[in-house]
Amino acid sequence: MNRLLTSLTLLALLAAPAHAAPPPTVPADLHLGGPAFRALAADSYARAGLKGTFEDWLTTAYARQSVKLEGQATLGAALDARRAHLKGLRGAAHDQLALDTAAWAHRYVKASIPRFSLERGYEFAATALYGERQCLLQSTIIAALLQRAGLDAGLVMVWKSQTGQESNLGHVTSVLRLPGGDVQVDASEPTPFARHQGLLARVDGAWRFVTPTFQGDRMTAYARADGGAAYRARAWDS
Repeated sequence: MNRLLTSLTLLALLAAPAHAAPPPTVPADLHLGGPAFRALAADSYARAGLKGTFEDWLTTAYARQSVKLEGQATLGAALDARRAHLKGLRGAAHDQLALDTAAWAHRYVKASIPRFSLERGYEFAATALYGERQCLLQSTIIAALLQRAGLDAGLVMVWKSQTGQESNLGHVTSVLRLPGGDVQVDASEPTPFARHQGLLARVDGAWRFVTPTFQGDRMTAYARADGGAAYRARAWDS
């Protein structure tokens, strides 16, 4: 698939969880098994002349790995079981299991797709053919897994890294949204939860460059990088 087309298509989905109010015509639901995720993967497979589906590849990869969830043998069953488990919890217990689920997704993606590649890693087909991933693709997969488990997850662009290095939106990370604050889940890092210092997200009805305030790993507020109002809000509108 054309790299620009892939990036622009996925950029239209950034920061949009299942119940968000995205820009017009943008599909907000990226859950594994849903039409938006399947369409993205099927387009990549078709352009590469690859048979099968990416969901089948993920399921096979899950069966090969020791990184299991809820003791289930198949990926779909594991995510559905975790969704049911999460629905039965409230408060701190729910949030902790949600964080555990995000940490599992981080481990699973890194174990299943071991090679990071800026040349082919943005393609679902290249993941299946070569075991390669890149930040946009890995974050899309993590968001899809978390949404399938019933969690509020999406993606944001990064313009300032954990170390303060600025870029022209040179990175993407997935985000898990919880009542106590949003958490960046980044498979480019050795540990699950990142603290990138500058984000592009849909906040207060528009795409905005923001800097998050952290309490531990959680983003509890956002300040507009242009000096506008600070938001004690989430990384995307809902």
